[in-house]
Amino acid sequence: MAYIDIEDAIQAELTASHYNACAKPLPAAFAMPHVCVDLLNAYDVNEAQAVYNVHMDVRAADYAAAAQTAAEIADWTRSLVGKSLAGKPVYMLDDLRILRAQPDAANENAILTTVSASLRVRVAD
Repeated sequence: MAYIDIEDAIQAELTASHYNACAKPLPAAFAMPHVCVDLLNAYDVNEAQAVYNVHMDVRAADYAAAAQTAAEIADWTRSLVGKSLAGKPVYMLDDLRILRAQPDAANENAILTTVSASLRVRVAD
């Protein structure tokens, strides 16, 4: 089965939607709010579909901005159902969660909130 590069596909769509975004790794310098996409794992559901478990790490200057941006990213992620990523249709959103906001240990001036999603995508033609 031909998997898609989900990190790059999501990053490209987020950027097209006017978000500051990257695929892992996080660059040394970035404008906030910022979204960094990380593929945790992917697995086959059947011969045609795969589930991609991704984290979208939202970094912002304060808790309110982090929460607001994470909510926007969650809504944006819901809107992917019925659309395409890297030319492949997104069938279903199996799971979507916004994880607790906390200071970002790697970036002392940022608050980190993670949007966790499981996207079911048709990957076979």
